[in-house]
Amino acid sequence: MRLSACLLSSSGNRRHQPAWHAFSPRIAALCRLQTSSSTARNISPGPAIAGNVAAAGEQEWFSFAATAGASYQIETDLQTLDDTMVDLIDTDGHSLLVENDDDDRNPNTYASYIEWTCPASGTYYIMVQGYGSSMGTFGLTLTQGGAGGGGGAGSGDPCNGGITFQGGA
Repeated sequence: MRLSACLLSSSGNRRHQPAWHAFSPRIAALCRLQTSSSTARNISPGPAIAGNVAAAGEQEWFSFAATAGASYQIETDLQTLDDTMVDLIDTDGHSLLVENDDDDRNPNTYASYIEWTCPASGTYYIMVQGYGSSMGTFGLTLTQGGAGGGGGAGSGDPCNGGITFQGGA
């Protein structure tokens, strides 16, 4: 029987070392971390999906199919996790497109919110983690607006004329 410990390299890749080489509870915890798009769970526009940051520094990864020209809103709902950070990752699974720490729409929350228009159809990734050593549960909601420039007045997309304010005399 060969015992080995799982180590994470600085690039986030897992590698095994003989157990006698280096083993600690911290290494065991690092092996549980989701550290790449290869561990992503699928999410579709609709109701929130549950997530859990069970250890400081842990990342929860999600993937979704996006359509060129469609607008998407990515939003966390804080449950027992008190502060989230969200990254939107390109189709290559590595390149950062957009990031958000605190939702600018509401200064009284540490939830995260991204609004983004897809440049090319494909599978994109969402990475959620706690700020600093924050741990706990959260909800993640993906909402899709108009596609292919069809945002129009009924979609609610302000970039496509979806919200109109009218003044009265």
